[in-house]
Order: sequence, then C-alpha cells, then structure tokens
Amino acid sequence: MDRASVPSDADDARIDAVLYRLMAMPTRVFVVHMLYPLAARLFRRAKKAGMMSEEYVWVATDGVGGFMDRLSPEDVDAMQGVVSLQPYVELTDDVKNFSARLRERSRLENPSDTDVVDSTLMRLWSYDTAWAIASAVEAAGVPSPAFQAPQQGTALTDLDRLGVSATGATLLKAVLATTFDGIAGKFKLVDGQLQLQAYEVVNIIGKGARTVGFWTPESGISQDLNPDSAKVLKQILWPGEPRSTPKGWTVPPNGRMLRVAVPVKNGFKEFVDISVNSTTGETQITGYCIDVFDEVMKNLPYPVSYRFCP
Repeated sequence: MDRASVPSDADDARIDAVLYRLMAMPTRVFVVHMLYPLAARLFRRAKKAGMMSEEYVWVATDGVGGFMDRLSPEDVDAMQGVVSLQPYVELTDDVKNFSARLRERSRLENPSDTDVVDSTLMRLWSYDTAWAIASAVEAAGVPSPAFQAPQQGTALTDLDRLGVSATGATLLKAVLATTFDGIAGKFKLVDGQLQLQAYEVVNIIGKGARTVGFWTPESGISQDLNPDSAKVLKQILWPGEPRSTPKGWTVPPNGRMLRVAVPVKNGFKEFVDISVNSTTGETQITGYCIDVFDEVMKNLPYPVSYRFCP
C-alpha cells in the first residue's frame, strides 16, 4: 500500500503533484486521512483533475465526516460520492433540549446574526468535557487553583514564571477516572482517549451526507444499530454515479505491459503451439494452456495488459 503525505500548508501546485502521481498508479481506491480544511482543498483539486469521476473510490476518515457542518456548498459539491465516517450521537431528548437552549441563547446574544447556531458534535463533546472537569474537581476535592512558584533563576520565559499547578496531578487522575452518561453518549476515557460507542458511515451526496450504515467494535459493519441488521452497507453512490461498484483498479497511462514467456519446442502442440502467419508475418500463439491463461486473466478483479513472448 502506497502512502502520500500532503503538508497542511501545501499550495495547489503541491497538491496537484500528489494527485497526478496517484493518477499514474493502477489503484483507484484512495483513503484520505487529514483535517477537513486540507481535505476540502484536496477534493477540489481532485475534481479539477478529473479524479472525482467513475472508476475512482474515495474514503475519508472522521476528520472529514465529523465536520460536515463546517464545509461550504462548494466543498460538498467537490466531494460527491465520497464515503466517510462520523461519530454517532443518538438524537435523545437531552440532545434536542440542548440544541433548543443553544439556539435561544444564540438569538439573545447575537440578534443580528442570521445564521442559527445548532448543536454540532464538537459542541456536544465540549459540553460533556466541561461537565467531566467539574465533576472531577468535586471528586478530587480541589478548593481552588494553586500554583507552586518556580525556583529563583529557573524561569526562562514568562510562561515558566506562572509556576506549576499544585493540584494538577490530582485533578488529572480524577478526570481520567470520571465516567457518566453525557448528552453525546457514554463519557469514558481509556488511555486518555474518549471511547466511542459507534461510528456512522456516510455517503456524501447532493447537499450533504446520507447514512449508509454503522460500525461498532462489537458488531463491525451493519446497516442499523440492532443485532439482526444486515452486515453490509446500504447502496453507495460512488463518484460519477456508476451503475456498478468500481473495481478499484485500472491500467495506468504509463503502466508497463506484463510479458509472459512461452517455451518454443516441438511436440504437444495441443497445449502450446507457436506458428507464423504466412500472409501477415504475425506470430500466433495458441493451445490449451494459452486459453486457460486468457480466461484466468479475464476474471481478475482488475485489468492487466499482457503479451506472450516466445
């Protein structure tokens, strides 16, 4: 599996160079693992290069799917057919209530703003994180922030002069041990990372994304979050909206042809026979082995150019 790195500050020329290198390869399945601002630029350049058409398959990690609300209409238009992931949050009464209170507060604080603020995943996580820290402060019995002053002459910068928190280690231990049912789901940290109960598999089509399935650590891929659900995704509309699922491979423009050596010897011509056409002078290679080889190559999931060499 080949990898291509794209710096976060890459200009269009750098992105185009990476895309053209990928275009020259036989594979047509690409996994994008980057933050959504850079991913949006990548897909816009890919569309301009003709790589958002049939035969191409694009899969993006949750760095894209989890931030669909921050993508512009132009960005979404360039991502048509992309499959991505986003953490799943059940639309409970608590989530609806939080969204309503957030919209009302936004109208009161910004009456001239026409954009209505809604509860995105990051806002839900932020709310749960603040709740977790408050709960940890109570559990650890932290009365107030306290800092130990640095020793004389050890502070090299203004930041060093702030000192070290006297309760930081205790508070951190309490936060890591905090578990509760938040509005975004179960809040539990393992090795400092929030454990997600499920991911939603989305297909970017039209003006947004539609759900085509789910992934959980226990059940893997499924169409719905129930034990009897089919263990496959719903129909996906790939880039270019082809009628069938792309094979994922193609013959690259600069690809080399596979050369198959054929032994030249007398006898057993039913298996392999090499002859020369007296009219055209073309070498003809036939026989049972040749027919079997041709059929096998036809049934490969990707095309391979080849020729027989006596």
